[in-house]
Amino acid sequence: MSEDMLVYPTEKVVGVLDDRSAVDDLRQSLSEAGATDVEVLTGDTGEEQLDPKGEEHGALGKAMRTVQKALGDEAERLENLNDELGQGNAVVQAGLSAEDDDAREDEKRTIAGVMRRHGVRSIAFYGKNQIEELTLDA
Repeated sequence: MSEDMLVYPTEKVVGVLDDRSAVDDLRQSLSEAGATDVEVLTGDTGEEQLDPKGEEHGALGKAMRTVQKALGDEAERLENLNDELGQGNAVVQAGLSAEDDDAREDEKRTIAGVMRRHGVRSIAFYGKNQIEELTLDA
C-alpha cells in the first residue's frame, strides 16, 4: 500500500471548500488559530489520496477499505469527499495541537469556526474511533 493513501484523518477537523481561490487565506487563518498539519486535497492527486475503494493502492488498500465499509460510515464519508474533489472542490484537513482534553475541545471548535468563516462546509472532527459533525451550534 502506498504511503500517500489517506487511511483515516485521525485527530483532524475536515471539511469541503468550494472556492479554491480562498485556500491561501484559509491556511493563514487556520495557522493563526493554532491548527497543525493543514492539508488541502484537490483534483486527481486528492482523489488518488482518498481512494475510497482502495483501487489505486493494491490488495492491501482494497482490503482496508472493505473493512472500513463494514465497520462504520467512514468509507461512505471518504466516497462523499472524493465526489467533492471530482466536482472541483477542495478537501481541507487541519490537525489539533492542544494536549489537554478541554483545550483540544476548544481548539476543535475554534478551527471549525475559522473554516466556517472561510466558506468551508460539511465540517467534521475525525477522532480516534469517532466522527463528530461540527454543526453551527456545536
